Amino acid sequence: MQNGILLIIGFILAIQVQAADTCKAMIQANFDVQDVCLGDEVVFNNTSVSDPNESNYFWNFGDGENDNQMHPNHTYKDAQTYIVELKVLLKNGCKDSILKVITIKELPTCGFTVSSKYKQSQYEVTASPNQGVMPTYEWTYLYTLKSTNQILNFMFPTDSLAKNYRAEKIVLKVTNQFGCSARDSIQTIFARTPEGDVENIIVENTDFNFTNPSSVQLSIYNKGNDYTFQLIHITGQVTKSGVLTEGNNRIEIDQTGLYFLRTANMQGQFFVNKIIIQ
Repeated sequence: MQNGILLIIGFILAIQVQAADTCKAMIQANFDVQDVCLGDEVVFNNTSVSDPNESNYFWNFGDGENDNQMHPNHTYKDAQTYIVELKVLLKNGCKDSILKVITIKELPTCGFTVSSKYKQSQYEVTASPNQGVMPTYEWTYLYTLKSTNQILNFMFPTDSLAKNYRAEKIVLKVTNQFGCSARDSIQTIFARTPEGDVENIIVENTDFNFTNPSSVQLSIYNKGNDYTFQLIHITGQVTKSGVLTEGNNRIEIDQTGLYFLRTANMQGQFFVNKIIIQ
């Protein structure tokens, strides 16, 4: 009797081993993945050995998110290391799984300040990264020029068409030791005055009367002909543009701060008024 029971148990074990060997020949879970920088999309390349028409896939990305696509993409919200699991299940009940580690790399801190001086008909501009950004830098300035210096210094002549000010955009790209990059940009207005006093660049348009500006709107009474206008924030961003017709005009304001109102008449004369929106 005991020998018979042992024979049955051995037979069952043999069947299980044979089934396991059969499943192993039919399925093997695997995938390829590469570490990426924070914000980049991770591509999971499913390289499992199985019949795609007979397989179901279950992904656990390690951050509480899941997917059942064969080759999913996923974007992580935090820079850290995650354990990713892929489970492959065949319709006949065979299954296999695999774990792999992926690291989401940190982005560098990117930021800078800009200062300028006007002398000898040129702007002398210095752009300095904020403390802590490192280790490599790439500046873009004067539209297409590049520099890899940590601190950017350059000079450019005044713009004869914009006699009293000039808007200039400077872009900084910082790449850290992980090969991850971040960008920041500043577009500012450089005042062309020997003293550097913004009050001295104002050439007021005497055709305009202004009421006290508010955070809602700027009211302008135009006593003369039509003028085109640009409302330029101190950062250099053109926030509004259009035409000021004779009579009452209102310009909606999105935020408080210091602005320049640049107006031009049909003869090409332009005027700059400083506007403080409170």
